[in-house]
Amino acid sequence: MTHEPQIKDIYLRRYIDSTDMQSKLYKRSLLIVVLSQIFGGAGLAAGVTVGALLAQEMMGTESFAGVPAAPLPLAQRRPRCW
Repeated sequence: MTHEPQIKDIYLRRYIDSTDMQSKLYKRSLLIVVLSQIFGGAGLAAGVTVGALLAQEMMGTESFAGVPAAPLPLAQRRPRCW
């Protein structure tokens, strides 16, 4: 039984054999990671802001507006497992 090259194998071989293609793939992957971190941070900030506004609306006072944001520093201080 012989293994016949498939389209997928040929496509991957271009990246394996070419450092230029690897460099382009690395830059594109890094851009995607950076953009996802930016949008993730913006989403987290928006969520905390909406939580504070909801707490203010539900409690009828501004004194409890910080309650939704209080657990965030605790969640960020958890030990890392790697």
